[in-house]
Amino acid sequence: MFIPVLMLVIGGYLLVRGADLLIDGGVGIALKSGVSHLVVGLTVVAFGTSAPELTVSLTAAIKGSGDICFGNVVGSNITNIALIVGLSALVQPITVNRQLFRWELPFLIFISALTCYVGYSMNVGRVIGIIFCALFTWYIIHCMKSPAAESPVDDEKAGKRTSVLIFIVGLGVIGLGAGGMIFVNGAREIARMLGVSEAIIGLTVVALGTSLPELVTSVLASYRGHSDISLGNIVGSNIFNVLFVIGVTAIISPFSISSDRYLTVVGLPLMFVLAVILMPFARSGRKISRIEGGIFLAVYIGSLVLAVMMAK
Repeated sequence: MFIPVLMLVIGGYLLVRGADLLIDGGVGIALKSGVSHLVVGLTVVAFGTSAPELTVSLTAAIKGSGDICFGNVVGSNITNIALIVGLSALVQPITVNRQLFRWELPFLIFISALTCYVGYSMNVGRVIGIIFCALFTWYIIHCMKSPAAESPVDDEKAGKRTSVLIFIVGLGVIGLGAGGMIFVNGAREIARMLGVSEAIIGLTVVALGTSLPELVTSVLASYRGHSDISLGNIVGSNIFNVLFVIGVTAIISPFSISSDRYLTVVGLPLMFVLAVILMPFARSGRKISRIEGGIFLAVYIGSLVLAVMMAK
């Protein structure tokens, strides 16, 4: 048990340092290029923090563990909204950019419904992978066409060369990826010692581990007052998880999903419902309040209790 716990500690440290570098580099790129903080959160930061999901899901699919692969994506999307938005809002109420109402949140609801359909079909083939990757390409093009928002001047970050900022982002991504993998391996070993199914491991332990970069990045961004990066990271990560992670994994190594009771009864419906609820919460006063954050957090704790009960 000592080695898995040590892996959790090392992985957690790398995640914190990686998130710190990714935020600094991402904000600096936004200031120098004129791209809004929201777009940086939806793309650069979101993709960087989702690197562990891609690595874990692809590895699991190649090894024939489709339940861990798909459960990781579904569980990560649940964790991102219920736990991470919840904690971020408790740290500091999240101001919501109007652009999210118009396109990104409705799009997230649509692809969450699409993921439910794929999950209940129990087979994820190359055709699904191609469709998901095509939707992901469309999403990226849309983000790049979004108008830049005025950003506050930050002399320290704006004064750094673009190449240095890109290098900082790269170090952050490496730290997040390495930290996420080390943490997941330790957490997976501990979970298997407890004797639970692969689907539940993917939906809970692995999902939490691979979502730690989003957790650390979003909470730190919220604490520093970068609400656009905080919420944009979550929305972008969920879109990335569904379209890119499942899409690329299905193209490289098509996989099947078992009819696990927790996945079909709790995981898939909860992922969709959380995406739907995020819209009215975000629209209420254009902020996600501490009360709404507390509701999300309570839902996450409830989902973990259900997982423990259904694992017995």
